[in-house]
Amino acid sequence: MSLKAYLQALLNLFIKKSETEFIGAQALPGSKSGIITYYYQYKGDMIVTEVAPANGWLNIICGNLIKYVYLENSNSYLTTRLENLSDPLQWPQLFVPLKKGDSWRIELGVREGQTEGTTIKFIPSNGG
Repeated sequence: MSLKAYLQALLNLFIKKSETEFIGAQALPGSKSGIITYYYQYKGDMIVTEVAPANGWLNIICGNLIKYVYLENSNSYLTTRLENLSDPLQWPQLFVPLKKGDSWRIELGVREGQTEGTTIKFIPSNGG
């Protein structure tokens, strides 16, 4: 018996077919070619709102000297917030899941002297 056949037999013993179909249908990040970049290396404070063009994830890659960053899926109220009043945050990265048509909002505050900007991307999903 080959290794592949042996592993398949073990899977069949412990996992129902409906579970494998469910697992196989889970959403995964799509290819790089499908990524939508809203801002690239933007320097300064920002408030941005948009609507998700498809199912996927919103990703914010912050620059340096960040006072706070707030990321929200306005439809489901899934939110992420990072803030540090004494020392600036350096290059935090946040994600929030979105489904097609969800509204999202980002608020970002930076300290003076910022030299590296913030990038906002939407990563569409495959499956799900």
